[in-house]
Amino acid sequence: MNKDNKQNSTKYRYHHLGIPTDIIRPNERYSEDFKMYTSDNDGDFRIQFHRFEKDRPLHPIIKNNPHIALQVANLEEEIKGREVFLGA
Repeated sequence: MNKDNKQNSTKYRYHHLGIPTDIIRPNERYSEDFKMYTSDNDGDFRIQFHRFEKDRPLHPIIKNNPHIALQVANLEEEIKGREVFLGA
């Protein structure tokens, strides 16, 4: 199956809009695996603010740009043959 067909048949489910920040926010949760803090907004549309440890080596796209996180049934299958900056 080529990438075009895979994209047409994959069901994506919205998870969150992620926004990098360097501001300490209330109720942050720390992830030891990703060396980052995450906090949520209070609205219905899930927005997460991500604050990374300074020494966390991440691609600049992840550290400096907002992203949309989507869920799929089989992550390994969906990322096969694609460039991945951070997988979870």
